[in-house]
Amino acid sequence: MCGVNKYGKNKKYGFKHFISKYDNKLRNLLRVIYLYGCYHKEDTDKLDIYYREYENNIRRLRFFINYDELKDIRVGKKLYNYFSYDMFDNTENCLVDTYRLKAFSKNDINMFFLIQQLLNEHREGLSHRDILDKYFSECGVYADDKTLILKLKDMIEYGYLKKEGRLYKIKDDFLAEFNNDEIISIFNYVEFYKNAALAFTPYYFLVDTLNMYLKYERNCPYTYGDIFVFKHLSFVRTMEDDVIYKIIQAMSEKKMLNILYEDENLKVIPLNIVTEYYYGRHYLLGIYDMENMKAKMFRMDKIDKIGIFGSYNIEDDVMDKFKSVIHNAWCVSIVNNTGVESEDNKPVEVVADFVFSDKDKYLISRFFSEKNNGSIKQISKNHYVYKISVTDPNEMIPWLRSYAGVAVVRKSKYHDLYEKLNDNCKEALQRYGVI
Repeated sequence: MCGVNKYGKNKKYGFKHFISKYDNKLRNLLRVIYLYGCYHKEDTDKLDIYYREYENNIRRLRFFINYDELKDIRVGKKLYNYFSYDMFDNTENCLVDTYRLKAFSKNDINMFFLIQQLLNEHREGLSHRDILDKYFSECGVYADDKTLILKLKDMIEYGYLKKEGRLYKIKDDFLAEFNNDEIISIFNYVEFYKNAALAFTPYYFLVDTLNMYLKYERNCPYTYGDIFVFKHLSFVRTMEDDVIYKIIQAMSEKKMLNILYEDENLKVIPLNIVTEYYYGRHYLLGIYDMENMKAKMFRMDKIDKIGIFGSYNIEDDVMDKFKSVIHNAWCVSIVNNTGVESEDNKPVEVVADFVFSDKDKYLISRFFSEKNNGSIKQISKNHYVYKISVTDPNEMIPWLRSYAGVAVVRKSKYHDLYEKLNDNCKEALQRYGVI
């Protein structure tokens, strides 16, 4: 932290390395640089942010992300930024560290640690009035009653404290019943799950917590390397982790969401979370029109704000009807927003031939595991016919492309997948000068 004072500001310029909220402008900047890279500060019109805002956010990111991951390259007089990732060199998700940009005030940090210090010294527990008195008499810091109550409430919600009657106490150490080897086993489990879960960030932070717990509470430092190597990870979904947390919380409590989506404020009943792995996107299936009972898919990267509010009262069979609309979706295209199939939006049958070689054992195994709701019929040793009915055949294109040279879609009057894939192949061959 050379040149940075204790408040996170550059001594010379007074620059703030932290931000008050993890807003959508920062998400969008991270997303385009991570996915496409090579953006310069003069490209801000393409990113829909201000010139100075681009520079400031890049400086903030470099405060937490190593140069080996967020790099730059000079082309002429311009300096372009891009992310670099090699799964064999480093399996860590550097985008998780961007959540550390969230700012806390000096008083907030002091209160967080001093409350725990007081309750550790008084294991029998203290009332909020006792904490308030001792906060000033023993710590020499003033705090108003309302702020203290809100902080105690937050610390209970986040699992640091518990309340028994009028007394606040440090929450019991639930890891105390485990021996060191068992905690290391838990650590290794979380180390795997942090790159396989719906939301990455909580598991990355849990790995850090377990590592510090072993080192400082058990005096058992655990040295580990990259235990697992993952293929086809889409770290860009990390930017929606806090949005996913809110959605899961609302679903578990059967509450509605208030979202700002494409400049429109909507009240939404969350039904399902859908993940599209090929494009690396999360979607929310939710009822947005309670009067006419209409639902739609919301792209999470387009949700600018999200909050939880009142409960809803809808029969379970109505909820099940809406959840069933994704049955024939290859990914996110649903039959329509009422959950009722119509003549104009019936599922379309797609038929494709897959012809493998004897060396394609991995591809064959992958093919069977990814068949979705489709059927597979074996014609000969390595020849299979795949059939599936989907609401939007075009969503299958990235998946079919991944089997280039193996899969051939049959022509149909109900879709143009064959023609589109053929045109894509010709375009690629032309770009590489083959034809």
